[in-house]
Amino acid sequence: MRKLDPLGWCVRRELYIEPEVRRPGTVTISSQRRIDWIEDRDWINSGASRPVSPDLQQIDLKALIGHTTSVQAEARLEDVYQLFEKHKIAFIAVLENERVIGMCSRWQIGMLLGSRYGFSLFSRKSVRDRLLADALVVSVHSPLVSVLEQVDSRSEEAFYDDVVLVNERGSFLGLIFTRTLVQIQYRFLRQNIERLEETQREINAKNDQMHEELRMAKEVQLAMLPRRYPSFPADVPNEASVLRFSHCYHPAGEVSGDFFSVVRLSNETAGVFICDVMGHGVRSALVTAMLRAMVEELSSEAGDPGRLLSRMNRGLRVILRESDHLMFATAYYLLINTAKRCVRYAAAGHPLPLHLRRAPGLVEQLGARDNSRGPALGLFEEPVYLSGQRDLDGGDVLLLFTDGLFEAVNEADMEFGEARLATALVERRDQPVQRLLDGVMSDVERFMGTRKFGDDVCAVAMELTP
Repeated sequence: MRKLDPLGWCVRRELYIEPEVRRPGTVTISSQRRIDWIEDRDWINSGASRPVSPDLQQIDLKALIGHTTSVQAEARLEDVYQLFEKHKIAFIAVLENERVIGMCSRWQIGMLLGSRYGFSLFSRKSVRDRLLADALVVSVHSPLVSVLEQVDSRSEEAFYDDVVLVNERGSFLGLIFTRTLVQIQYRFLRQNIERLEETQREINAKNDQMHEELRMAKEVQLAMLPRRYPSFPADVPNEASVLRFSHCYHPAGEVSGDFFSVVRLSNETAGVFICDVMGHGVRSALVTAMLRAMVEELSSEAGDPGRLLSRMNRGLRVILRESDHLMFATAYYLLINTAKRCVRYAAAGHPLPLHLRRAPGLVEQLGARDNSRGPALGLFEEPVYLSGQRDLDGGDVLLLFTDGLFEAVNEADMEFGEARLATALVERRDQPVQRLLDGVMSDVERFMGTRKFGDDVCAVAMELTP
């Protein structure tokens, strides 16, 4: 806490600011024209209706002068003290002619002359010998911000000392109350806080609007996902279908860069598409919408996985060519023929699905032994995507997923990994596909502990019944 002057300086509202002509060796005092400092200067007025200058640099330091009382350096201390008593001010500038050489304080001289024998010993001494050691003298052209910084850097004892203002030649102009500077600083601080609060309210309103739009986008994106799976053959209920499906979908944010689709191509064939757009969020979600539209548009190519991915890559390249940002998507597409009990597939930089053979309890990657894996969509002009094929047995399960599933980490920053994923499938090989997938997700979440998925997660499981 800074200490106020014990003599109670700077308590009057009426101050004197017009100097008379100074004469060497004499006391210069102000005229009797009075002004009310607070009421006359709107930019430090505490009333909310008064305008405040928007910029500290716009304030003229001469307008801040509180009084212009000064003495010449050879003035006697008893005369200086009488001047203090008469005008109830705390500080007086000390000059040599027009040039400022320092400042003296009422408290300092009062203590000196009021001490035992002090008046007898020092009353006729010149004020030159009693200057304050750390008087702050600033030029009229100094930025107000710089003045405030200099005031703030002063010692505790000197903090409330007046500030001496001089012109470009070093001639005395007047003294500025530190209280005035503090009031200005407070007013600007309060106004800045009010502006920040208003800006924050505007940001909050825009954020609320953005969150509402993201919520709607999430609803639209979820509506794009399959709500019902096709049955095979078409005239049987899902529980009697030869091919049964299950999925999980966990966006890392409001919207996701992951997407999957399950479509009936014939009474015996299903097409399953899964993709993962780079990153997550709105931009990735927009690309997934484009890919979904391409899957529907290219339905004529759906019978050949490699050709479908080639056409999608070409279309995505045309769209992304206009973007300044690198974007790509990994994808996997497969066809399951329930009559021939086989699967055809092609990959575009996507994690390979896992093929669980229930009878022997074995898990292997689908497409690991052939050339069915090409680069991610959108990276190259004319990459080659080849189709692979594998036979299926009754009871086999295929699990397609995005990398967010096996890249989930625990508190020790260890990844769940594809090996644990394969083990989780084997441990649940006797469970129906819905319970199997739910159990795998429980294993991943248990492994993460208190951590959350750091990326979008999408997984689709399908089972060919015996």
